[in-house]
Amino acid sequence: MSLQEVAEYDTSAIVSTWQEIGYSQEEQEEQQEKLNEVIIKAIQSYQEMIENDRDSMKEQIVDIYESFSKLLKAFGKPESELNNILSCMNDEMKLKEKLNVINSKFTEFQASHQHIVDKFENLHSECSQLFDRLEINAENRGEFTTLDTEDYTNG
Repeated sequence: MSLQEVAEYDTSAIVSTWQEIGYSQEEQEEQQEKLNEVIIKAIQSYQEMIENDRDSMKEQIVDIYESFSKLLKAFGKPESELNNILSCMNDEMKLKEKLNVINSKFTEFQASHQHIVDKFENLHSECSQLFDRLEINAENRGEFTTLDTEDYTNG
């Protein structure tokens, strides 16, 4: 049902019901005001919901972009590479399209570099085990205490 159809919705059944109940003209006008308030609240509630959806999509796009940028930086790649990867995105695109593009490109990049991350995680695990053997507490292990997408370059 389109918005035009909703605007043209036949309310004669409502008026008929009011008359069957025995509402006076003044009472019917009061009921019409109540109905208008319900309709306006429903529209406002729906508008808030879709605006939240829109804002959530924008946040997801920004979050993925930042994660993508951080991951590229961890691999020693310049910011310009992210712009090249996402060059197919433009301001004309709808949010759903942008979200799908950036998400698929990020997932694709992650998958193609997962073997490097796996090697690093394995190395991290081995080092942690060696620290454990040496009975060195996690807080005394320096920068190697946590695994994050910091720097996977060979440098």
